[in-house]
Amino acid sequence: MRLGMTAATLDPRPLRRALVEEPQLALAWQRLGLMTAAGGDVATALTPLRRAASSAPDLPAPWENLGLALGVLGRWPEAAAAYGTAFGLRSDRADLAAALADALNRSGRHADAASALDRAVALTPADAKLRQARGLARAMSGDAAGATTDLGGALAAEPQAAPLHYVLAQCRLRLSRVVPAEEGYRRVLALDAQFTDALINLGVLVQARDGSFARRLFRRSIALAPANVAATANLALIEMNLGRMDEAIRRLRRAVDLAPEAADTHSNLLLALGYVDIDVDTLFAAHRRWEARHAAPAYPFIRPWTNDPDPERRLRVGYLSADLFNHSLGTNVAGLIQGHDRDQVEVTCYAEIGRPDEMTDHIRSISDRFVETQELDDAALAGRIRDDAIDILVVLAGHTARNRLTAAARKPAPIMVSYAEFSTSGLSVMDYWLTDPAIHPEGATEERFTETLMRIPMLVLHRPIDVAPAVSPLPAPFRGHVTFGSFNNPAKIGDQVVDLWARILRQVPQSRLMLKYRTVYEVQDVRDRIRRMFAERGVEPERIVFGGGNPDRTLHLTLVSEVDIGLDPFPFNGCTTTFEALWMGVPVVTLAGRRWLGRMSTSFLTRLGHTELIASSPDEYVKIACELAADLDRLATLRQTLRPRILASPLCDNAMYARSIEHEFRKAWRRWCRDRR
Repeated sequence: MRLGMTAATLDPRPLRRALVEEPQLALAWQRLGLMTAAGGDVATALTPLRRAASSAPDLPAPWENLGLALGVLGRWPEAAAAYGTAFGLRSDRADLAAALADALNRSGRHADAASALDRAVALTPADAKLRQARGLARAMSGDAAGATTDLGGALAAEPQAAPLHYVLAQCRLRLSRVVPAEEGYRRVLALDAQFTDALINLGVLVQARDGSFARRLFRRSIALAPANVAATANLALIEMNLGRMDEAIRRLRRAVDLAPEAADTHSNLLLALGYVDIDVDTLFAAHRRWEARHAAPAYPFIRPWTNDPDPERRLRVGYLSADLFNHSLGTNVAGLIQGHDRDQVEVTCYAEIGRPDEMTDHIRSISDRFVETQELDDAALAGRIRDDAIDILVVLAGHTARNRLTAAARKPAPIMVSYAEFSTSGLSVMDYWLTDPAIHPEGATEERFTETLMRIPMLVLHRPIDVAPAVSPLPAPFRGHVTFGSFNNPAKIGDQVVDLWARILRQVPQSRLMLKYRTVYEVQDVRDRIRRMFAERGVEPERIVFGGGNPDRTLHLTLVSEVDIGLDPFPFNGCTTTFEALWMGVPVVTLAGRRWLGRMSTSFLTRLGHTELIASSPDEYVKIACELAADLDRLATLRQTLRPRILASPLCDNAMYARSIEHEFRKAWRRWCRDRR
């Protein structure tokens, strides 16, 4: 609705005189308000417009005009209330329903806006614009299925509307319809090559299978919008996967500068710093800066807990994670949850789930409670954990993507434990860091942390790999040469790693090095860079071979079995990659580092009784690898004995693992109860 009057043609003085004599003249108040607004003073016009509405509460026009004026002033919640009253009086007007929906949308009440548009569409079903508006409202409210229906119809009428294609692609992605979503983003870019958000989202979708193409998309986004944080941060992650760590860290620092409030981006910087050989004090200081910026503002919201301080009662344990799906952490934690003694522990999972799968369903089925957290902000999530009276909250991999460390900063449980974190959380309110004696040796660890170390016999539980092929014979005798291998992220393969691997290859004649990580090595410039690094160290390029990126795990493990000896990178070791190699009978040589990240393989090998594969210096690392390569009989024996030894070890013992953690949790709980007295 337009105000439709100009100050030049109206004189408000007669109206003021009439209103002094008859203050209940609603239409006169309305006209005075409209005249005042038309003169440019919309704020002053609110007083007579409110008087008009209160004088004639059963007339829709005064409420409608009041809503319009409030909207002009950007006071959308009040405008929505006024339009709601008007539409209640004239529920046959689709334009009023549309105005109400607009105000509700602008107030952030997207589901209510969609409901208002349901009524508008019912009144004028042929109006394509209303269906389009409802599709957008549904999309913003999270109703991806409803939005997809509406927007699909809207695009039939406007097939060249790039923004509508973009929103539809977003909805399809939310419904896990990845291929149609990708097609949608490509359609957007065909219509508008400078649609930055489509460039970024397409890059995110394709980066796992075509990092080179994703890198070009992110670069184009930055060229169009140099201050775009999402493009900068995503490009940094691509550079990490391609092994360009200096460039990745530079871009992540830039992203943090651009968006200092973005906790996840800042966490990515901390993770990237873990890949390089950095001083422990410098790394600790970086984590404390994260705390000061993102966690400390939540500390004033911490309140006393009302948990029953009975030291021997059944404990309520919560697991907070974004990885409760078919992910290495999710599959391993499932064993812990299943192994818990339900007489001692009640388990609640707080799951930030983007795309649930069969592992999500499995974890849901073995949990006492399973709470999806993606629709909860930090305050609501912390409130839910507190309302559930969780005694011990276990924060899984806190500085990795979407793991809600800023919600944990509100300390919603009396005891908090960091688990599978790559370094300290850096939070003063995090009580414990779960670890083991091999990762953090008593009195010998150099790592700095804010938590108290909670040592269990072995940190990482693994699930037997049921899709793995049988262990094959040692390849070296059939090939006539030894094949070393690493299936780790190339972000872990820096100059120091290549130095040692090249020394090994030079000392073992005719040997090969096989590298594989997803589809990264299918990119020719990545292969060229790696081969060039080895050539500079005297290793012929043809001795570096690359595995393809087939996502099928059985085929992946078949390729692992083509390796004779695994070489662990440093200062960031393998974890799942080490376990997979050992499971396939491939011994892994590791260099024990100074930090958690550099001692994961040390933990595995210690529990398996193969400490002879753990080097304490670079020279010893080379020596162990070369001696293994020279002893094919020993390699053949290891090939056949590693898997049975794993099965008989604590690495796959859910119950034993759960008991060890429950023991430490109980001790921590007793301490808390004692301190409460």
